[in-house]
Amino acid sequence: MHTTLAAKLAHAGQILPILKTERLTLRPFVFEDAKDVFDYAKDELTALYTTFSAHTSLEDSYYFLFEIVLPSYLKGDLGPYAIDLEGKVIGAIELRTIPSPIRNHAREIGIILNTHYRGKGYMNEASKALIRYAFNETPIYRIFGCIEEDNKDSVRTLEKLGFTYEGRERHGRTLKSKYVDLLHYSLLKSEWGG
Repeated sequence: MHTTLAAKLAHAGQILPILKTERLTLRPFVFEDAKDVFDYAKDELTALYTTFSAHTSLEDSYYFLFEIVLPSYLKGDLGPYAIDLEGKVIGAIELRTIPSPIRNHAREIGIILNTHYRGKGYMNEASKALIRYAFNETPIYRIFGCIEEDNKDSVRTLEKLGFTYEGRERHGRTLKSKYVDLLHYSLLKSEWGG
């Protein structure tokens, strides 16, 4: 079964362009990335502000690849991209499609990074590459982020990238069975200088 799904994942990922930065390669996920995904997704701190619980087995990481990544590729999202550092996947980044015909110009940014690689500028570097591609090569005009208020690293990243704070959404999401406030940020193509 994994062989068939691996082939589907590889085929679907071919529609995404590979993006390179000075240190990173943003590329489609492949079946063989499951071990690296498990390496970062098993960490409670890495999974703290995500919609998933920390992975407890390699099967959880296969589930991510086949039930989350593959459908995203098939519906035309920009990602999730594997954030590849010298052959090791250290996280993921994406611009999610909003299911609304009147919002087809906007995408929500999502990023996760292995805690062992934080504080080295990788999140900012990967984000800049994907935003640059989105604004220069696609009809996307607005990118936004909805960040849990305690997620200071992501708030700092969006602010460094030039995102504008738009406001607070009280109890905007449930996270690990608890209501949390969301901070809304956005960046317009006309504001992007990178």
